[in-house]
Parts: sequence; C-alpha cells; structure tokens
Amino acid sequence: MLLKWIGVILLVAVVWWLLRRSSGQPTAQAPAPPQALRGQPAARRSGPQTIVACTHCDLHLPVDEAFMGPDGRPYCSEAHRIAHLSDPGRRPSRGA
Repeated sequence: MLLKWIGVILLVAVVWWLLRRSSGQPTAQAPAPPQALRGQPAARRSGPQTIVACTHCDLHLPVDEAFMGPDGRPYCSEAHRIAHLSDPGRRPSRGA
C-alpha cells in the first residue's frame, strides 16, 4: 500500500516537472548584467566584439574599451598611452 502512494506521488511530481519545463517558465532568475553594461543599448553589448592588443603591454581588450593614440594604435589605459608615446621603445617587464 505504501509503495502505491510513493508511486503516485512520484508520478505527479514527474508530470508537474514536465509541464513546468514545457511552459517555458525559467526555473532560475537570470543574472543581472555587470555594472559596466547597465544603461548601454542591448545592440552595443550583444554579438561578437573586435578585440585589440594594447600597443604598450599587449593586453587584449574590446576595441570599445581601448584608448586610441594619435596614430590610431590601441592602448589599455591612458597611462599606457602616455608612457608609450613618451618612450616608444620601452615595454614593461613580463613575469614577476
């Protein structure tokens, strides 16, 4: 008798799970976008982005976030743009 009730409860749970899954309702809430992307149009943050390397330190970043030099070269920060323009031959040391 107890096995019969367990089977009925299990069957009801499976049917409920299948109905909920097929209705398209999300089971978990979608995470909020990062702070940097809030307030920006969806078209700007969706799809593939062009990645460029910093001319000074070779850090890869999206072109939208790069600081461009007067010659059109990308930099990861204003400090690296200034450092490279003042001494183009100097590159930061790699490793620790």
